[in-house]
Amino acid sequence: MPWRLPGMPVANSLDAGSPAGLRVIGVYKLGKAAVLLVLGVVILRMAPTDMAGKVSQVAALVGIDPRGRLARRSVERLSGLSGGQLSAVGAAIVLYGCLYVAQGVGLLMLRRWGEYLAVVNAGLLIPFEVYEMFHTGHFLPAVALSINVLILAYLANRLLRERTANGARDGPT
Repeated sequence: MPWRLPGMPVANSLDAGSPAGLRVIGVYKLGKAAVLLVLGVVILRMAPTDMAGKVSQVAALVGIDPRGRLARRSVERLSGLSGGQLSAVGAAIVLYGCLYVAQGVGLLMLRRWGEYLAVVNAGLLIPFEVYEMFHTGHFLPAVALSINVLILAYLANRLLRERTANGARDGPT
């Protein structure tokens, strides 16, 4: 236990007033960004004819069974696309990865805009993750949903506490 003065409150490192939680979420967001950026670049460089081989390589790289259901579904979804459509998918994934870079950097720098960006992003993803969880019956959407709900709850609590504290300081108008 760290040293503290008598009577000084013990702070939980992940309570809503602590920046440690923001840093954990920021690192998580940057990790997701790295995966999305690599995936997007691989898709951008991919020809429609070598889809199955590339998807298998990427799946193995990130620890997913290349012969498993997720890899097969990815090949099925991407194999019917033309070269232009495939490029559009790759570019969209890269842009989405850049959004995660912005969130991660904003959170690591303890910027309020990073918190708001992460709240909006997590909030917008929840309906899609709920749909995917019930539609596929797979555990990965449930894990993603759980993580996003936890992030959303933490950041919303932090923002509300900050707003309440600022309102109490400013007093009635």
